[in-house]
Amino acid sequence: MAKFDEAKLRECVKAYGFDPNSIQFTSSQRGQGGKFLGFAPWDTQRTNGIGVVNDLSYNSVQIGHMGLGPPDTGVTINGIGGRPDGRGFAEYSPYHNYTSRSLTNPFAIIATQIHELGHSLSMITGVHPEQAPYSRIRPSGKPDDGTFLERCVFGGEVGKDGRLYR
Repeated sequence: MAKFDEAKLRECVKAYGFDPNSIQFTSSQRGQGGKFLGFAPWDTQRTNGIGVVNDLSYNSVQIGHMGLGPPDTGVTINGIGGRPDGRGFAEYSPYHNYTSRSLTNPFAIIATQIHELGHSLSMITGVHPEQAPYSRIRPSGKPDDGTFLERCVFGGEVGKDGRLYR
């Protein structure tokens, strides 16, 4: 099983230019979304933070519609995506990402939140960590910024069942 260590998250977000001591993080859990707030090291007055909300309002099928693909555990979109009901399109922001409410394992929920946070931070900051790896458990076909942050925080990728894949 995976284990979440907030200190490790603080260390890992340095790759996106954040001051690890400025990070405020609330884990998502079943039925309740979480959030991230961070500041750059030069922002000593803490006036220009980046906040990201993780929303658990939609199930895996709806998240698939939003990402214009098959059912999925999470999605982060910068621009146009599908509507959750699959009927038409909607505009989304990387400051608000989504984890499926269909997930039941608490570690899988947090890991998906962290994975989607990686996508959000890359989209917002324009930083794509050099070592962004290919996912071993998600078919993406390209290096994945979400996988980078997930592996950095957990030491591997976390499956829907909470199992850690190294």
